[in-house]
Amino acid sequence: MNHKTMTAAAAIAATALLSGCGASGSGKPSPAASRPTRLYTLQMTGTAVKPAGPAGAVGVGIIAFHGPSTVCWRFAHLHGFVDATSASILSGSAGHNGALSTALSAGPKLHHRGCAPIAQALSRQIWADPSAYYVTVSSAADPHGALRAQL
Repeated sequence: MNHKTMTAAAAIAATALLSGCGASGSGKPSPAASRPTRLYTLQMTGTAVKPAGPAGAVGVGIIAFHGPSTVCWRFAHLHGFVDATSASILSGSAGHNGALSTALSAGPKLHHRGCAPIAQALSRQIWADPSAYYVTVSSAADPHGALRAQL
């Protein structure tokens, strides 16, 4: 199985997991037990980070909004860097850095999946213009970001 096929398979599996998982980073059920109202599948890379993260860093991210008050995430097949610490949604178009919008997983060690509350106004802003927001995964060596992808 080549890398592209493996990444596509990971995205499908992660989508299936998030579509009804309702799991949080703590392993406790969350209110997100319903199907997502918005779902974004991300092909994350280190080269999308500004300034560039690790050149070989890749991964798959799934961001699922369960109504306007809950956001869930799943990160899979993270390669090309070590010691992932956190993940966030930030404002900023492609190639531009922006301000933190919401933390998904706050360090010191990345939770590869989970759910968190999000302000309804922020959810609606993201839904209105998803390309104005990006997801980043940081690491100990790359606190500014090891991976990034636009929603």
